[in-house]
Amino acid sequence: MDDEILFLKETFYDSLLDVLKARKLTRNSIILTFLRMRSNDIMDCLDKASIDGLSISPKVTQTLIAKNYIRGGEDFSQYIITARGVWEIEESLGYISSEILIDFIDQYKFEIEKGGNLEDKEKVVILALISLRCFYEKTPLNRNKESAWNEMFEVLKESRNFLVSMNKIKSFEFTKPSNEDPIEAVFRRSNKLKKHTRGIYCFGGKKHWIDVYDEDHEKVLIDKLGYLLWKIFGGETSIEEQDEINAFCDSILNKYKNYVYNAEERQMFVFSNLSYKNVIHDALFEIIENKVKWENMDGQP
Repeated sequence: MDDEILFLKETFYDSLLDVLKARKLTRNSIILTFLRMRSNDIMDCLDKASIDGLSISPKVTQTLIAKNYIRGGEDFSQYIITARGVWEIEESLGYISSEILIDFIDQYKFEIEKGGNLEDKEKVVILALISLRCFYEKTPLNRNKESAWNEMFEVLKESRNFLVSMNKIKSFEFTKPSNEDPIEAVFRRSNKLKKHTRGIYCFGGKKHWIDVYDEDHEKVLIDKLGYLLWKIFGGETSIEEQDEINAFCDSILNKYKNYVYNAEERQMFVFSNLSYKNVIHDALFEIIENKVKWENMDGQP
């Protein structure tokens, strides 16, 4: 680091570091940290770290301005460091490079937030939808049918209790903020599930379903269904556990189908047909073949 850059660091850069000391720097870099901050906050930090021009020789000031390492601050006699000035220092320190910057931008600006672990309540919601075979838009869990809210809530509670018994979640109580019905409270706050399931969980209005059915080919998409079951139960389920899961889902469907679905939805409901009898069992078996791929893609649940 030559004398000019060393002066820039000790005078301007270190002053800015001092202002930022309350924040955790992203990878030790001011540039990467600023990329995740709001512009007003950035300008506030720069102004607080400004240097009085009277403390620097006019010759040095002119040189730094000419090289676009500093510029005038908010006040006439104040100067602040530029992005180029910060880059020169952090490149010398090994904190930034074109490769580091591109990787960072790719991660935080180009990469869509997706996957990740499901929260306990989200696991309950997805298991409830799987158990009821809400496999596409024409057979959703439909909150417009208020007469079935009690039965819908029972499905959620039974799904929660089953997952607790399987040691997949910790027990919790369903809350009712603003005196909402529990069904309203749970599903109004389930929007993040779309990202957490890579778009498989869907909702529209008061309807909720999982997009795992190809209506044109009359086929349940076993890989998608298996992915959701992996998100809930993980990759290590014994044959006995798979049988328990399959039996639980069948029991929920048999007990609640005629309450949850309205007449039109029951007419579109095909998943009681013999050809779909083994879809959950087959999807659980799919986990064995795909769990490594899903772990690499999503992170292990």
